[in-house]
Amino acid sequence: MFSNFFHGWLAFDPWRNLATLARGAAAMLLVLAGLRWISQPTSAAEGKLVNLSTRALVGTGEEVMIGGFIVQGGTRQVLIQALGPELADRGISNALADPVLTIIQTSEGEPPRTELDPPIELMVNDNWEDSQRQLVFALWGGNPNLAEGSLSSAAVLSLEPGGYTAKVEGKDGSSGVALVEVYEVVNLVGIGSPDGRLVNLSTRALVGTGEEVMIGGFIIEDDPRQVLIQALGPELTDRGISNALVDPVLTVTNTTDRDPNNHTQIIVNDDWQDSQGRLISDLWGGNPPLTEDSLSSAVVLALDPGKYTAKVEGKNGTTGVAIVEVYGIESPNSGGPEREALVRLYDAMDGANWTRSDNWDTDAPLERWYGVELDDNGQVIELDLSENQLTGTIPAEIANLANLEVLSLDGNQLSGPIPTGISNLANLEELWLDDNQLSGRIPPELGNLANLKVLSLDGNQLSGPIPAEIGNLANLEELWLYDNQLIGTIPKELGNLANLERLSLDGNQLSGPIPTELGNLTNLERLWLYDNELSGTIPKELGRLTNLEILSLRQNQLSGPIPEELGQLTNLTGMWLYENELSGPIPGEIGNLTNLATLNLHTNQLSGMIPADIGKLTNLEVLSLDDNQLSGPIPGELGQLTKLTGMWLYENELSGPIPAELGNLANLEYLGLFENQLSGMIPKEIGNLANLGALWLFDNELSGPIPPEIGNLANLQFLGLNDNQLSGPIPGELGNLENLQLLGLHVNELSGAIPTELGSLANLLYLVLHENQLSGAIPTELGKLTSLTNLTLQENQLNGPIPEEIGSLANLEVLRLDGNQLSGAIPAELVNLEFLLLLNLSNNQLDGPIPAELGSLSFLLYLDLHGNQLSGAIPAELGNLIFLQYLGLNENQLSGEIPEEMGKLINLRFLSLDDNQLTGCIPSALRIVAENDFSELGLSFCGDSSGS
Repeated sequence: MFSNFFHGWLAFDPWRNLATLARGAAAMLLVLAGLRWISQPTSAAEGKLVNLSTRALVGTGEEVMIGGFIVQGGTRQVLIQALGPELADRGISNALADPVLTIIQTSEGEPPRTELDPPIELMVNDNWEDSQRQLVFALWGGNPNLAEGSLSSAAVLSLEPGGYTAKVEGKDGSSGVALVEVYEVVNLVGIGSPDGRLVNLSTRALVGTGEEVMIGGFIIEDDPRQVLIQALGPELTDRGISNALVDPVLTVTNTTDRDPNNHTQIIVNDDWQDSQGRLISDLWGGNPPLTEDSLSSAVVLALDPGKYTAKVEGKNGTTGVAIVEVYGIESPNSGGPEREALVRLYDAMDGANWTRSDNWDTDAPLERWYGVELDDNGQVIELDLSENQLTGTIPAEIANLANLEVLSLDGNQLSGPIPTGISNLANLEELWLDDNQLSGRIPPELGNLANLKVLSLDGNQLSGPIPAEIGNLANLEELWLYDNQLIGTIPKELGNLANLERLSLDGNQLSGPIPTELGNLTNLERLWLYDNELSGTIPKELGRLTNLEILSLRQNQLSGPIPEELGQLTNLTGMWLYENELSGPIPGEIGNLTNLATLNLHTNQLSGMIPADIGKLTNLEVLSLDDNQLSGPIPGELGQLTKLTGMWLYENELSGPIPAELGNLANLEYLGLFENQLSGMIPKEIGNLANLGALWLFDNELSGPIPPEIGNLANLQFLGLNDNQLSGPIPGELGNLENLQLLGLHVNELSGAIPTELGSLANLLYLVLHENQLSGAIPTELGKLTSLTNLTLQENQLNGPIPEEIGSLANLEVLRLDGNQLSGAIPAELVNLEFLLLLNLSNNQLDGPIPAELGSLSFLLYLDLHGNQLSGAIPAELGNLIFLQYLGLNENQLSGEIPEEMGKLINLRFLSLDDNQLTGCIPSALRIVAENDFSELGLSFCGDSSGS
């Protein structure tokens, strides 16, 4: 059941079959990928480092036993055992009576690259006979090394490549000596991978004295092997272990029979730097995990096939927690073209300033260089330096990485051309050079990469045409060329890419027609050709792309009809054809695209009626048909699109009533029907659209009252009903729209008073009610709209005074009350409108003086008070309005002299003072005011007797 070397061993021999002994801390497993011998060659055939075990004292808390191991090369089935009671038969007086075994996955991938946070607990076993007794018996051929009735633990698991931890502790906090073992299960039908293997095993445990020292066992199979064995103690203090062994002593022995006490001592090491410190440091690339001047132990040995033990004890009988580790030193990859190519790449791309450059340009093994991955033969197969602050150019030596399968240099600042030598990487499957600053042409030689599946060159400054040779990449699945400066036509040869699933050519300057040959890409799922200069018609052959999910041809110069064959693309979820010159009707076959979530056809020249079949698209979320020449009624069937969040039908020639069925669109957030010829009443069902944020119905021929049900739209932010023929009062229910920012009801036939309830709209920015037939007084409640920036009530029949509460609108920029029947004085409180840009109170019945306080409105550009009954002198303070461009004071009863301070209005472009009772002379500085004729005043410029 186990590996062949197992046969013939006694069941209780602790130095056979795999048991792991090394670090224990889960995060540390990631560094256990093996060391590579740099300084001297070894034979191509190397011994396998297999079947490790550890016996040690199990304490509590941080003194429990923790074993770590890594699975590489494929799925492996393993048997993990924690023996306690059985050790009593081997002469151990303090054997752990009841071990509890917990198996935890700490990382995944091969080599382990993704640390799991938190780690995943796979299994807890207390007593081996409770759950897996029959399976364990079968694996041991009916003769397990666990005694019947024993409280020892065992677990059988099938493990994917990654890092794992086996924790051994005593039940109810008990302590004693235990043995942890990890066996590889082979020759079971359907279990395991012939290439899978367990590597780099470790154990952390409490080191006692006598029979409670830590003893690890390992085997070398087939051929000699060089190993590094370490016993770490003081370094554990930095890992949070309070009881670390201060001075470990390491003894390595071998055994030739089944007697564990019959060992031949090979070496004893007290302090790691005593004899082999320089060698060990070199093996770790100059950065060993053993602290400088540490009293930990380590040795490097060349060992023949056989069984070995590594005993760890404390010097002078001391105790504490330690780690024993056994590393296999792999055959050298001391240089050659791959290492030289990587060094050249490091130099050419400013490696010193990379975000990460771990171990680059050092003697460390290549698999420890950041972003480098090797295969089992030590060849570089993946180089991933994406988003790593690379600059400079890609060197030609990249072509020397002959076994490369994945090259990822995306998301950097690389410049210059793409080296043609990349075409020599015959094994390359993925080439990611996107989001750099690469320039020049796409090398036609890339068409030689027969194994390429992904070609990603987007987000660069590449120019020239797309090489037709790209069509030779028969295995290509993804082609990303968007956001470059490519020109010319789309090569018809791209139609040969039978395996292509993604084609992105958008954001270039490609011109000419869309090749009909693209209709051959029957595996295509995404087609992005938008934002180019493509012309001609949409090929009907695209209707053959039945796997297509995304079709985006927007922002080109495509013309002619939308092919009805596109109705065959039943997997389509998004169609973007907007901003072209498409004409003719929308084909009813679009209604077959029942998976469609987005249909965007705006800004074309489409005509005819909206097909009722669009109502079949029950998955549709966005419908944009605006800015076309569509006519006829809006189909009531659109009310079936209950997933719709946005409907844009504006700027067409649609007519007839708004269908009441639109009130069924419960998810609708935006409804834009403005600038059509819609007529009739606004359906009250619109009030059912509880999620609506914007309702734009302006510039139509709608009539009748505003439905009070609109007041139910609690999420509404924008309401535009202006430029229609709406009549009747403004519903007070609109005061419920607490999120409203814009209320546009102007240019209608609305009558009655302005509802006081509008004063509740605390978030309102624009209140636009002009050019209606509103009457009565301006409600003082409007003074509560403290967010308001625009208040336009002109051209109504409002009367009474201007409420002084208007002065509370501190954010107001535009105030228009002109063309009403307002009376009384201009409130001095308007001085509080410090951000006011335009004030128009003209053509009312206002009387009294012009408040001098208006001279404090320092940002005012436009002031029109004409056509009232204002009296008294022109305030000199108006001369402080230095930004003023328009001043209309004519047609009042103003008297006295024109203030000399008016000459300070250097930006004034229009001034009208006639039809008053002014005396004196005109300030000479006003000569510069354009487009004015002061002759009707009958006054001369001051100091000028000619009056000119």
